[in-house]
Formats: sequence, structure tokens, C-alpha cells
Amino acid sequence: MPHLIQELKSKIENGINWEKAVVDCISDWDISEEFYRGYKYKYWINNEAFDWMSLTERLGSAIKSYLNKKKYHELIFTGLLPSKSSYEYMKKVISKNKLSQMRNFYYGIIIEDLIYIQKSQQYLKNSIYTTNEYDGYEEIYGKNINLLFQQFAKITKFTNQTKINLYTYKEFIYWLFKFRIKNSDKTKVASDTNLSIKLAKNILNEKITMLF
Repeated sequence: MPHLIQELKSKIENGINWEKAVVDCISDWDISEEFYRGYKYKYWINNEAFDWMSLTERLGSAIKSYLNKKKYHELIFTGLLPSKSSYEYMKKVISKNKLSQMRNFYYGIIIEDLIYIQKSQQYLKNSIYTTNEYDGYEEIYGKNINLLFQQFAKITKFTNQTKINLYTYKEFIYWLFKFRIKNSDKTKVASDTNLSIKLAKNILNEKITMLF
């Protein structure tokens, strides 16, 4: 067990608010990947985007005995801390570099993933009576999903023998984010991103946007 987990538990046992203790742990966290309960956690994507939400879930699992059942389940299923003050505290104690990496994760993976969802919802709403297949990737990125993944695989040296997992999916989404920024019209980039941010506010804890 990493010493940071031991410090986290010690702080809670000594009366420090558990959310603040979790934020302190996130601030100090420098372990890029680890095995925990049979699952491999990878917290940095391309050394640019810090997946603090997966880390929060992992920390929540480690402090299960200190939380009531409702708080525990909210934490491990969302990766989000419940109170506004936690995000205010994050901005004070987490370094600018790590906050920037968290921002990269938010825009490069969470928001990017939601762009496809938002476009699909919009299409279904406007085309309720059509049976035509919809390729959201073609609309957003100018290429279908197969061509995009082939290009991603070539660059990242991903092979057919490599197991596709959640981390690979996040890597792909982050690659799509950078691809879209580089190859799409700036006005379209801004429009798609803003629509996705609105959707994020509806389905995520809106307090998360305080960080960005």
C-alpha cells in the first residue's frame, strides 16, 4: 500500500475532514500507475492528462470504512467529491502544473467523449423517423471510427494483440481531442466544445467546473 494511502487514513483518523484529506492526497500523488485489488490503475494519459477522477475512486475504496454507505457509493461511482468547498480547496493546494493536467483530462477526455454523445442525442431528436445509420465520428472528425482508430493505432503502436481496456479508450479519446483541435475549423471546435460543456453541467456535479 502506498505511503500516501497510509497518510490519508491517518489524517482522517486524526479528525481532518475526509474530503480535504483526499484532496491533499491527490495533490501529493505522484504514482503514475499501480495494481489495486486486481485492477491496474493508470493515472496519466500521455503524461499530459491527469485522471484525478479514477484516483478519487481508488482513494474512496481505500477509505470505505470511514464513510457512510451513501457517500462511499457516490464517490466510487462518480469520482467526484460532494462539496463545493473541496473544489475551492483544490485550487489552493494543488500545483498549477497538476491543475493544468487535470484540465487536460476534463477537456481532452470528459468533454471530448461527451461531444459524440451530444451529437448523437441531437441527431436522434431531429431524425426520429429515419432509419439511416448515423456516424457521429464522421461529422465531428471528418473520418469514420475505423479510420480514426487505425491512425491512432499506427501512431501509438497499438496492435491487434493488445488488449483494449478502459485506459486504451481514454488514450484514444484524448488522441481524438488533439486531432479535432488540429484539423477542425476553429469556430466548429468552439461550438462543439461549448455544447458538450453544457451537457457536462447537466450530468456531472456542476461544482467540478469551478476548477476550470
